[in-house]
Amino acid sequence: MNSGNPALVDKMIRKIKSEGPISFKEFMEMALYDPEGGYYFSAREKIGAQGDFTTSPEVHPYFGKIIGRQLLQMSQAVLKESSRFDLVEAGPGNGLLAFQILKTLREDPSNLFQQITYYMVESSPDFVQRQKALFDTFPDLRSKVVWVNSIQELPPIDGTIFSNEFLDALPVHRVVWKGDLQEIYVDYQAGQWIEILKPLSDPEIGHYFKKFPVNWIENQEGEVNLNALSWIRDAGQKLNKGFLITIDYGDYYEELYSIRRRKGTLLCYRNHKTGENPYESIGEQDMTSHLNFSALQEYGREVELSTLGYVEQSHFLIGLGMIEEIDRYVQTLKDPTCDPVFRAMKYLIHPEGLGPVFKVLIQEKGIGEIRLDGLKYARKPFQK
Repeated sequence: MNSGNPALVDKMIRKIKSEGPISFKEFMEMALYDPEGGYYFSAREKIGAQGDFTTSPEVHPYFGKIIGRQLLQMSQAVLKESSRFDLVEAGPGNGLLAFQILKTLREDPSNLFQQITYYMVESSPDFVQRQKALFDTFPDLRSKVVWVNSIQELPPIDGTIFSNEFLDALPVHRVVWKGDLQEIYVDYQAGQWIEILKPLSDPEIGHYFKKFPVNWIENQEGEVNLNALSWIRDAGQKLNKGFLITIDYGDYYEELYSIRRRKGTLLCYRNHKTGENPYESIGEQDMTSHLNFSALQEYGREVELSTLGYVEQSHFLIGLGMIEEIDRYVQTLKDPTCDPVFRAMKYLIHPEGLGPVFKVLIQEKGIGEIRLDGLKYARKPFQK
Protein backbone atom coordinates (compact mmCIF):
# COMPACT_ATOMS: atom_id res chain seq x y z
CA MET A 1 0.00 0.00 0.00
CA ASN A 2 1.33 3.43 -0.98
CA SER A 3 0.89 6.18 1.60
CA GLY A 4 1.67 9.84 1.23
CA ASN A 5 1.05 12.58 -1.28
CA PRO A 6 -0.56 10.71 -4.23
CA ALA A 7 0.83 13.02 -6.92
CA LEU A 8 4.36 12.82 -5.50
CA VAL A 9 4.22 9.03 -5.05
CA ASP A 10 3.01 8.65 -8.64
CA LYS A 11 5.80 10.93 -9.87
CA MET A 12 8.41 8.82 -8.06
CA ILE A 13 7.02 5.55 -9.41
CA ARG A 14 6.96 6.89 -12.97
CA LYS A 15 10.55 8.08 -12.64
CA ILE A 16 11.75 4.68 -11.42
CA LYS A 17 9.84 2.80 -14.13
CA SER A 18 11.31 5.12 -16.76
CA GLU A 19 14.90 5.44 -15.51
CA GLY A 20 15.41 2.50 -13.13
CA PRO A 21 16.15 2.50 -9.39
CA ILE A 22 17.15 5.83 -7.87
CA SER A 23 19.65 6.50 -5.09
CA PHE A 24 18.16 7.02 -1.64
CA LYS A 25 19.52 10.55 -1.80
CA GLU A 26 17.35 11.27 -4.84
CA PHE A 27 14.35 9.62 -3.17
CA MET A 28 14.83 11.76 -0.03
CA GLU A 29 15.32 14.89 -2.11
CA MET A 30 12.01 14.34 -3.90
CA ALA A 31 10.20 13.40 -0.68
CA LEU A 32 11.30 16.59 1.07
CA TYR A 33 11.96 19.18 -1.62
CA ASP A 34 9.97 18.36 -4.76
CA PRO A 35 8.18 21.61 -5.71
CA GLU A 36 4.99 19.73 -6.59
CA GLY A 37 4.57 17.66 -3.43
CA GLY A 38 7.69 17.58 -1.27
CA TYR A 39 7.25 17.88 2.48
CA TYR A 40 8.87 21.31 2.83
CA PHE A 41 6.99 22.70 -0.15
CA SER A 42 3.57 21.60 1.14
CA ALA A 43 1.16 23.77 3.14
CA ARG A 44 1.20 21.20 5.94
CA GLU A 45 1.81 22.56 9.45
CA LYS A 46 5.33 21.34 10.16
CA ILE A 47 6.74 23.08 13.25
CA GLY A 48 5.25 23.53 16.71
CA ALA A 49 2.46 21.93 18.71
CA GLN A 50 0.21 21.42 15.68
CA GLY A 51 3.04 20.23 13.44
CA ASP A 52 5.38 17.28 13.23
CA PHE A 53 8.34 18.44 15.30
CA THR A 54 9.40 21.21 17.66
CA THR A 55 12.64 23.19 17.47
CA SER A 56 14.33 25.12 20.28
CA PRO A 57 12.82 28.52 19.33
CA GLU A 58 9.33 27.05 19.86
CA VAL A 59 10.27 25.69 23.27
CA HIS A 60 11.03 29.12 24.71
CA PRO A 61 11.88 32.59 23.27
CA TYR A 62 14.96 32.72 25.52
CA PHE A 63 16.67 30.51 22.94
CA GLY A 64 16.59 33.35 20.43
CA LYS A 65 17.51 35.85 23.13
CA ILE A 66 20.61 33.83 24.04
CA ILE A 67 21.60 33.49 20.37
CA GLY A 68 21.21 37.25 20.06
CA ARG A 69 23.53 37.68 23.04
CA GLN A 70 26.23 35.64 21.25
CA LEU A 71 25.72 37.63 18.05
CA LEU A 72 26.22 40.89 19.96
CA GLN A 73 29.59 39.63 21.14
CA MET A 74 30.53 38.52 17.63
CA SER A 75 29.55 41.91 16.19
CA GLN A 76 32.21 43.65 18.25
CA ALA A 77 34.92 41.66 16.45
CA VAL A 78 33.45 42.18 12.97
CA LEU A 79 32.75 45.91 13.37
CA LYS A 80 36.39 46.62 14.18
CA GLU A 81 37.04 46.50 10.43
CA SER A 82 33.57 46.75 8.86
CA SER A 83 30.76 49.30 8.86
CA ARG A 84 28.04 46.64 8.85
CA PHE A 85 27.06 43.39 10.55
CA ASP A 86 25.22 40.96 8.25
CA LEU A 87 23.18 38.09 9.64
CA VAL A 88 22.34 35.10 7.46
CA GLU A 89 19.98 32.37 8.64
CA ALA A 90 19.83 29.24 6.51
CA GLY A 91 16.57 27.31 6.67
CA PRO A 92 14.68 29.74 8.95
CA GLY A 93 11.52 27.60 9.03
CA ASN A 94 8.57 29.57 10.41
CA GLY A 95 10.77 32.62 11.10
CA LEU A 96 10.42 32.50 14.86
CA LEU A 97 14.17 32.42 15.59
CA ALA A 98 14.73 35.40 13.28
CA PHE A 99 11.96 37.28 15.08
CA GLN A 100 13.44 36.50 18.52
CA ILE A 101 16.95 37.53 17.46
CA LEU A 102 15.91 40.80 15.81
CA LYS A 103 13.70 41.71 18.76
CA THR A 104 16.64 41.10 21.12
CA LEU A 105 19.03 43.19 19.03
CA ARG A 106 16.50 46.01 18.64
CA GLU A 107 16.16 46.25 22.41
CA ASP A 108 19.93 46.35 22.99
CA PRO A 109 21.22 49.84 23.88
CA SER A 110 24.02 49.60 21.33
CA ASN A 111 23.60 50.90 17.78
CA LEU A 112 23.97 47.39 16.30
CA PHE A 113 20.35 47.08 15.15
CA GLN A 114 20.88 49.96 12.73
CA GLN A 115 23.86 48.21 11.13
CA ILE A 116 22.11 44.88 10.50
CA THR A 117 20.79 43.28 7.36
CA TYR A 118 19.13 39.93 8.14
CA TYR A 119 19.19 37.54 5.16
CA MET A 120 16.78 34.61 5.30
CA VAL A 121 17.87 31.82 2.95
CA GLU A 122 14.65 29.94 2.18
CA SER A 123 13.61 27.92 -0.88
CA SER A 124 10.15 26.84 0.36
CA PRO A 125 7.35 29.20 -0.77
CA ASP A 126 5.20 27.98 2.12
CA PHE A 127 7.83 28.88 4.70
CA VAL A 128 8.49 32.26 3.06
CA GLN A 129 4.78 33.04 3.28
CA ARG A 130 4.73 32.08 6.97
CA GLN A 131 7.85 34.13 7.70
CA LYS A 132 6.45 37.23 6.02
CA ALA A 133 3.13 36.82 7.83
CA LEU A 134 4.98 36.73 11.16
CA PHE A 135 6.83 39.97 10.41
CA ASP A 136 3.90 41.82 8.81
CA THR A 137 2.82 43.48 12.06
CA PHE A 138 6.39 44.48 13.00
CA PRO A 139 7.50 46.83 10.18
CA ASP A 140 10.69 47.94 11.97
CA LEU A 141 11.84 44.31 12.18
CA ARG A 142 10.68 43.41 8.68
CA SER A 143 12.62 46.36 7.25
CA LYS A 144 15.78 44.53 8.27
CA VAL A 145 14.94 41.27 6.46
CA VAL A 146 15.93 40.28 2.92
CA TRP A 147 14.72 36.95 1.50
CA VAL A 148 16.92 34.95 -0.88
CA ASN A 149 16.28 31.56 -2.43
CA SER A 150 19.79 30.14 -2.03
CA ILE A 151 23.13 30.95 -0.47
CA GLN A 152 24.52 31.64 -3.95
CA GLU A 153 22.28 34.74 -4.14
CA LEU A 154 23.97 36.38 -1.14
CA PRO A 155 26.48 39.22 -1.45
CA PRO A 156 29.84 38.89 0.37
CA ILE A 157 29.03 38.71 4.10
CA ASP A 158 30.62 40.61 6.96
CA GLY A 159 28.93 39.10 9.99
CA THR A 160 27.54 35.71 10.93
CA ILE A 161 25.99 32.89 8.91
CA PHE A 162 24.07 30.42 11.05
CA SER A 163 21.59 27.56 10.95
CA ASN A 164 19.45 25.72 13.48
CA GLU A 165 18.27 22.24 12.48
CA PHE A 166 18.83 22.87 8.79
CA LEU A 167 21.71 20.68 7.60
CA ASP A 168 20.27 17.50 9.18
CA ALA A 169 17.36 17.57 6.72
CA LEU A 170 19.48 17.78 3.58
CA PRO A 171 19.26 14.64 1.39
CA VAL A 172 21.82 11.94 2.19
CA HIS A 173 23.38 8.96 0.51
CA ARG A 174 22.87 5.75 2.47
CA VAL A 175 25.59 3.10 2.38
CA VAL A 176 25.97 -0.41 3.77
CA TRP A 177 29.00 -2.66 4.27
CA LYS A 178 28.66 -6.01 2.48
CA GLY A 179 32.28 -7.09 2.28
CA ASP A 180 32.82 -3.73 0.65
CA LEU A 181 30.93 -0.45 0.65
CA GLN A 182 27.73 -0.36 -1.40
CA GLU A 183 25.01 2.22 -1.79
CA ILE A 184 21.30 1.82 -1.05
CA TYR A 185 19.00 2.51 -3.99
CA VAL A 186 15.21 2.60 -4.09
CA ASP A 187 13.15 0.52 -6.52
CA TYR A 188 9.42 -0.09 -6.90
CA GLN A 189 8.25 -3.61 -7.69
CA ALA A 190 4.89 -5.38 -7.39
CA GLY A 191 3.34 -2.42 -5.59
CA GLN A 192 6.12 -2.21 -3.00
CA TRP A 193 9.07 0.05 -2.30
CA ILE A 194 12.21 -2.04 -2.02
CA GLU A 195 15.85 -1.24 -1.33
CA ILE A 196 18.56 -2.67 -3.55
CA LEU A 197 22.33 -2.35 -3.41
CA LYS A 198 24.51 -0.90 -6.16
CA PRO A 199 28.01 0.54 -6.48
CA LEU A 200 28.56 4.03 -5.10
CA SER A 201 26.84 6.65 -7.23
CA ASP A 202 29.33 9.43 -6.52
CA PRO A 203 33.13 9.06 -6.26
CA GLU A 204 33.08 11.76 -3.57
CA ILE A 205 31.58 9.16 -1.19
CA GLY A 206 34.76 7.10 -1.51
CA HIS A 207 36.93 10.18 -0.98
CA TYR A 208 34.84 11.03 2.09
CA PHE A 209 35.54 7.68 3.75
CA LYS A 210 39.24 7.99 2.99
CA LYS A 211 39.18 11.17 5.07
CA PHE A 212 37.03 9.52 7.75
CA PRO A 213 37.86 5.79 7.81
CA VAL A 214 35.39 3.45 9.50
CA ASN A 215 35.95 0.01 11.01
CA TRP A 216 32.87 -1.44 9.33
CA ILE A 217 31.17 -4.65 10.42
CA GLU A 218 29.04 -6.71 8.06
CA ASN A 219 25.62 -5.14 7.30
CA GLN A 220 26.50 -1.89 9.08
CA GLU A 221 24.73 1.12 7.55
CA GLY A 222 25.50 4.81 7.53
CA GLU A 223 24.66 8.10 5.85
CA VAL A 224 26.81 10.56 3.93
CA ASN A 225 25.60 14.15 3.75
CA LEU A 226 27.56 15.54 0.80
CA ASN A 227 25.08 18.42 0.51
CA ALA A 228 26.09 19.66 3.97
CA LEU A 229 29.73 19.66 2.86
CA SER A 230 28.84 21.60 -0.29
CA TRP A 231 26.90 24.04 1.86
CA ILE A 232 29.84 24.61 4.23
CA ARG A 233 32.05 25.37 1.23
CA ASP A 234 29.48 27.80 -0.18
CA ALA A 235 29.05 29.48 3.21
CA GLY A 236 32.80 29.82 3.66
CA GLN A 237 33.16 31.37 0.22
CA LYS A 238 30.37 33.87 0.89
CA LEU A 239 31.75 34.81 4.29
CA ASN A 240 34.21 37.66 3.81
CA LYS A 241 34.81 38.18 7.52
CA GLY A 242 32.97 36.79 10.51
CA PHE A 243 31.52 33.61 11.94
CA LEU A 244 29.63 30.45 11.02
CA ILE A 245 27.35 28.83 13.63
CA THR A 246 25.87 25.36 13.07
CA ILE A 247 23.34 24.02 15.60
CA ASP A 248 22.13 20.52 14.85
CA TYR A 249 21.99 16.81 15.60
CA GLY A 250 25.33 15.08 15.16
CA ASP A 251 28.69 13.90 16.46
CA TYR A 252 32.33 13.45 15.55
CA TYR A 253 32.74 10.73 12.96
CA GLU A 254 34.11 8.02 15.30
CA GLU A 255 30.82 8.10 17.23
CA LEU A 256 28.62 8.71 14.20
CA TYR A 257 29.85 5.52 12.49
CA SER A 258 30.32 3.43 15.61
CA ILE A 259 28.78 -0.04 16.08
CA ARG A 260 26.31 1.58 18.46
CA ARG A 261 24.72 3.15 15.38
CA ARG A 262 25.05 0.15 13.09
CA LYS A 263 21.66 0.93 11.44
CA GLY A 264 22.61 4.54 10.79
CA THR A 265 20.83 7.63 12.11
CA LEU A 266 18.02 8.26 9.61
CA LEU A 267 14.75 9.15 11.35
CA CYS A 268 11.31 10.30 10.24
CA TYR A 269 9.04 12.73 12.12
CA ARG A 270 5.27 12.99 11.89
CA ASN A 271 2.83 14.31 14.50
CA HIS A 272 5.65 14.48 17.07
CA LYS A 273 6.38 10.78 16.72
CA THR A 274 9.59 9.30 15.36
CA GLY A 275 9.68 6.50 12.83
CA GLU A 276 12.26 4.62 10.81
CA ASN A 277 10.30 3.94 7.61
CA PRO A 278 10.91 6.60 4.95
CA TYR A 279 8.49 4.84 2.58
CA GLU A 280 5.42 5.75 4.64
CA SER A 281 3.64 9.10 4.43
CA ILE A 282 5.87 10.19 1.56
CA GLY A 283 5.81 13.99 1.32
CA GLU A 284 3.91 14.12 4.62
CA GLN A 285 6.73 13.40 7.09
CA ASP A 286 10.11 14.95 7.80
CA MET A 287 13.36 13.01 7.42
CA THR A 288 16.68 13.74 9.10
CA SER A 289 20.08 12.23 9.79
CA HIS A 290 22.92 13.18 12.14
CA LEU A 291 25.70 15.47 10.93
CA ASN A 292 29.38 14.57 10.82
CA PHE A 293 30.81 17.52 12.75
CA SER A 294 34.33 16.26 12.01
CA ALA A 295 33.63 16.69 8.31
CA LEU A 296 32.14 20.17 8.71
CA GLN A 297 35.39 21.26 10.35
CA GLU A 298 37.68 19.44 7.93
CA TYR A 299 35.93 20.65 4.76
CA GLY A 300 35.54 24.11 6.29
CA ARG A 301 39.33 24.48 6.40
CA GLU A 302 39.34 24.27 2.60
CA VAL A 303 37.52 27.63 2.50
CA GLU A 304 39.51 29.29 5.31
CA LEU A 305 37.04 28.47 8.09
CA SER A 306 38.87 27.91 11.36
CA THR A 307 37.13 26.11 14.24
CA LEU A 308 36.73 28.12 17.42
CA GLY A 309 34.81 25.47 19.36
CA TYR A 310 32.34 22.59 19.41
CA VAL A 311 29.97 22.19 22.36
CA GLU A 312 26.67 20.69 23.45
CA GLN A 313 23.73 23.07 23.22
CA SER A 314 23.25 22.97 26.99
CA HIS A 315 26.82 24.16 27.63
CA PHE A 316 26.53 26.77 24.89
CA LEU A 317 23.40 28.26 26.49
CA ILE A 318 24.83 28.01 30.01
CA GLY A 319 27.97 29.85 28.93
CA LEU A 320 25.78 32.68 27.69
CA GLY A 321 23.86 33.01 30.93
CA MET A 322 20.91 30.63 30.69
CA ILE A 323 21.21 29.50 34.32
CA GLU A 324 21.12 33.11 35.50
CA GLU A 325 18.03 33.77 33.36
CA ILE A 326 16.29 30.74 34.86
CA ASP A 327 17.25 31.78 38.40
CA ARG A 328 15.85 35.28 37.89
CA TYR A 329 12.59 33.84 36.59
CA VAL A 330 12.29 31.26 39.39
CA GLN A 331 12.49 33.99 42.00
CA THR A 332 9.13 35.31 40.76
CA LEU A 333 7.39 31.95 41.31
CA LYS A 334 5.87 30.26 44.34
CA ASP A 335 6.10 26.75 42.89
CA PRO A 336 8.47 26.45 39.89
CA THR A 337 7.82 22.72 39.44
CA CYS A 338 4.27 23.43 38.24
CA ASP A 339 5.18 26.33 35.98
CA PRO A 340 5.20 25.52 32.23
CA VAL A 341 7.54 28.40 31.36
CA PHE A 342 10.12 27.19 33.89
CA ARG A 343 9.86 23.65 32.53
CA ALA A 344 10.32 24.93 28.98
CA MET A 345 13.42 26.93 29.89
CA LYS A 346 14.91 23.96 31.71
CA TYR A 347 14.10 21.64 28.78
CA LEU A 348 16.53 23.59 26.58
CA ILE A 349 19.49 22.56 28.76
CA HIS A 350 18.35 19.51 30.73
CA PRO A 351 20.16 16.17 30.15
CA GLU A 352 16.77 14.57 29.41
CA GLY A 353 15.70 17.48 27.20
CA LEU A 354 17.38 19.14 24.22
CA GLY A 355 20.61 20.02 26.02
CA PRO A 356 22.83 17.08 24.95
CA VAL A 357 20.88 16.23 21.78
CA PHE A 358 22.07 19.23 19.79
CA LYS A 359 25.65 20.33 19.18
CA VAL A 360 26.94 23.80 18.39
CA LEU A 361 29.91 24.34 16.06
CA ILE A 362 31.38 27.82 15.69
CA GLN A 363 33.91 28.60 12.96
CA GLU A 364 35.52 31.92 12.01
CA LYS A 365 37.08 33.54 8.99
CA GLY A 366 39.29 36.60 9.07
CA ILE A 367 38.80 37.13 12.80
CA GLY A 368 41.45 35.00 14.48
CA GLU A 369 41.43 33.69 18.03
CA ILE A 370 38.63 35.15 20.14
CA ARG A 371 36.97 34.18 23.41
CA LEU A 372 33.23 33.68 22.99
CA ASP A 373 30.97 33.17 25.98
CA GLY A 374 29.07 30.38 24.22
CA LEU A 375 32.30 28.38 24.01
CA LYS A 376 33.35 28.57 27.66
CA TYR A 377 32.80 24.81 27.98
CA ALA A 378 33.70 23.77 24.43
CA ARG A 379 35.44 20.58 23.40
CA LYS A 380 38.70 20.73 21.47
CA PRO A 381 38.37 21.25 17.70
CA PHE A 382 38.55 18.13 15.54
CA GLN A 383 42.08 17.18 14.50
CA LYS A 384 42.92 14.31 12.18
